[in-house]
Amino acid sequence: MKLGGEGETLSLIGTRGTDGLRKYHIQTSSEALTELLSESDSLPSSKQRQIKVSSWKKACDLLEQYPSWYKLHQIDIHPDFASKIYKLFSTKNDSSIHHNKIENKFRPDNTSNTDTKLHVNTQLNSISIDKIKELYEQYYALIKLEIEEFGVKATEVRHLIGRIGEFYCALKVGGALASRANQHGFDVISKHGKTISVKATAQVNGFVAISASTANLADELMLIQYTAGKLNIVYYGPMEPALDSARHYPEKMKFELDIGSARKLESYKSKVSDI
Repeated sequence: MKLGGEGETLSLIGTRGTDGLRKYHIQTSSEALTELLSESDSLPSSKQRQIKVSSWKKACDLLEQYPSWYKLHQIDIHPDFASKIYKLFSTKNDSSIHHNKIENKFRPDNTSNTDTKLHVNTQLNSISIDKIKELYEQYYALIKLEIEEFGVKATEVRHLIGRIGEFYCALKVGGALASRANQHGFDVISKHGKTISVKATAQVNGFVAISASTANLADELMLIQYTAGKLNIVYYGPMEPALDSARHYPEKMKFELDIGSARKLESYKSKVSDI
């Protein structure tokens, strides 16, 4: 994202390394940028501006080193991050600016090239909840037929379990399927606009793979396990802690999240929420 005014710019930059992970840092065009921001802003030192971080949350923290960043003019926003930037901007409530005007400017769909923008509304599949429920029941019956009548192991119908997992997730969160099959990075969009990567498996143990190149496109992860004819949620929560708990293989550009680790992560999340 690039913001600025009077010839000076403030940019939040993300670059992907050979390990498949994205690193974020702040870049400013000159020290004169201080005059564009509030006099009350305590701006970071030159050394602090050179810091690179590896998560979106930490990237937002870098941006907040410039408390009045949202008052600057928008110059450019990468389409893959349009919705994230909009959500970040929408948390600002400053009566000293024309909030609606600036807020509309940051909307992901405010562009002359909407086909390339990541806009939640255009990513929603038109399939209704009732239709998703119907498809879920049909796939469930098909999986049961394959296993009980034809003697196929559940691990051998991965494509069916993968698809029913998406239906299951959409029904659980009251959301919708991504508009494209095999959408990169996520499969479901919740009713609150959260993008969810769904991993469904029939493995009792083992791991699920998460692509390092597209993991940043999902806000959340739902790991579902098919056992004894039933689907159960092993983990449902933010993507970041799941990646932190996973093994990382830079050369393969992927993460491997153990089912056992995901279950512990879900248990810990539940305990924290009860406090």
